Amino acid sequence: MIDSSPDGDDGFVMGRAMGKLIVPLLVVGLAIGIYWIGKGLHHAGNEAGNALTTPIGRAGLMVGETNLVSADRAVAAYYADNLSYAGLTTSALQSEEPGTTVVVVRADAGSYCLQETVEYTTSHLTGPNGLPAAGPC
Repeated sequence: MIDSSPDGDDGFVMGRAMGKLIVPLLVVGLAIGIYWIGKGLHHAGNEAGNALTTPIGRAGLMVGETNLVSADRAVAAYYADNLSYAGLTTSALQSEEPGTTVVVVRADAGSYCLQETVEYTTSHLTGPNGLPAAGPC
């Protein structure tokens, strides 16, 4: 091994230089990581809170409302068979409308409320003769 230093401590000097370089790089990397994690959490919170102000939220609302109208037709078929909304459950709705993701929140003899959540956006339909609207039942 060729030793360029008269006292043979080149490895020690190189180690100290690397130590001085690595510590700031680790601090910068940690700061960047914390920033990105915080940004991701902030984005997730905003998406849930402002769902109707984002294109995805508005699209979710439109899809939910379309699903509710389709499920409402299935509820009409259920009423025609039973002459009442009493006993209408999510599984009974799924029997009338296979594949639906709409949930029956409540149903009694004369009324019901259906609810759908798509992309953090919840919409509902209170019937009979109701129209889809934003928000839960």
